[in-house]
Amino acid sequence: MKKLIVTYRDNELFSSIVPKLLALIPRGVEVEKLIFPQGTPVAEMTEPIKALLKGVTGPTIYLSDQTCSTNYSDLYYAVEAEFKAARSKGFRSAHPLDFLMSLVVNKMFDTKTFAETFKKLYEAMAKGISQVIIVQELLNEHRYGYSDVETFGETTYTMCNGIKRFVNEVDPEVTVIIVGNVAIAKKIGGDSASTMIIANRHTEAMEDHKWPYQAKLFLLPFESTMGNFSTEDNPFGKELDVQDMYNCLIKNIISFD
Repeated sequence: MKKLIVTYRDNELFSSIVPKLLALIPRGVEVEKLIFPQGTPVAEMTEPIKALLKGVTGPTIYLSDQTCSTNYSDLYYAVEAEFKAARSKGFRSAHPLDFLMSLVVNKMFDTKTFAETFKKLYEAMAKGISQVIIVQELLNEHRYGYSDVETFGETTYTMCNGIKRFVNEVDPEVTVIIVGNVAIAKKIGGDSASTMIIANRHTEAMEDHKWPYQAKLFLLPFESTMGNFSTEDNPFGKELDVQDMYNCLIKNIISFD
């Protein structure tokens, strides 16, 4: 029997999707969960993850978000010794939850690049939009899985200009503004239903709050935008497919045999 460790920093999307994903795990697999509250600083996550890794005694699969991953994240370097020790006992990492979700989004929209996926989601949401505000803060933090992002997403500044270009390629008439943080974006267009605000889900203003504003919110990574809508108001005509996500999990590293 194998063991599955699941650890991540919570958010609305994970709260909705991860329990459904874990319900598909075969019976007989021991599942241990370590879930940090939304907004928990990485420094406060280090010791609990060290303790978790020290408890690995045999074949174990590690499923995490990008923040807690073994993919040379900030947290990885703080617990590198514990990760290496766990590997010697049969520990293996799955692709991060964020990456699995991005694979599912690409499959749903039949896209392979960031630009293609952005344009399809933007077009679905853009009805009635006359102004787009792009928030520079942390905008390039979620850029895994897309080779084209490396050509324009090296800094938050170049990421903003890349997204501005994609918006204008879809809608040349829309006004596009780039601002430094969400507070400025909300002040300029938060109360306008004809405004779309594009931001990263990790910006401080997004970590602990619902979105009570009239402006449409386009969050990166893409799966966060899709997870923002209920079935009734979903503009995409489709929802994240948890079964597909599980299939990607199995295909990309995991066997529970």
